Amino acid sequence: LPVRDAQGRIVRWMGTCTDIQQQKRNEAALQDARMRLSAALVAADIGTWTYDVVNDRVYADRNLADIYGVDEATAAGGPLAAYLAVVHPDDVERTRRCIEEAIASGDGFDCTYHVRGPDGTWRHVLARGKVTHDGAGRPVWLPGVVLDISRQKQAEEALRTRVNVGGISISGTVA
Repeated sequence: LPVRDAQGRIVRWMGTCTDIQQQKRNEAALQDARMRLSAALVAADIGTWTYDVVNDRVYADRNLADIYGVDEATAAGGPLAAYLAVVHPDDVERTRRCIEEAIASGDGFDCTYHVRGPDGTWRHVLARGKVTHDGAGRPVWLPGVVLDISRQKQAEEALRTRVNVGGISISGTVA
């Protein structure tokens, strides 16, 4: 800022200098952590979400949007119904019940079901979350993750196939 004399002439300048080196290091470290977390979530076929119970809005990351095949507008806060719309018809009521029970009890949410991916194939998913409450104890958020467990289910099914050993038919299930 200029400091002026009685005639309005600048006689000196006043200013400050702030060292932001640590702030820049912190920003770089945060960016690195975000990049590694994103890579891990993509590699593990995990999507994250937060369900705003009060306003019926689901906020999803890109991975979850890809698993469910929803657009960016829906991922940025679409209604729960938009996600239930791609759940297999046989699983919709059970999935809805799992969500309602988690919200009512305040316990964790843990549910497996099928969703139709953007390519039209059915994926097996495992959804887990934990209800959070406001200061008055009302449920307000249900954040969680969805894991695409399709490969695991395919491997389990392969182990269930019948094997014919020396003319004896053996079948079994994996516990």
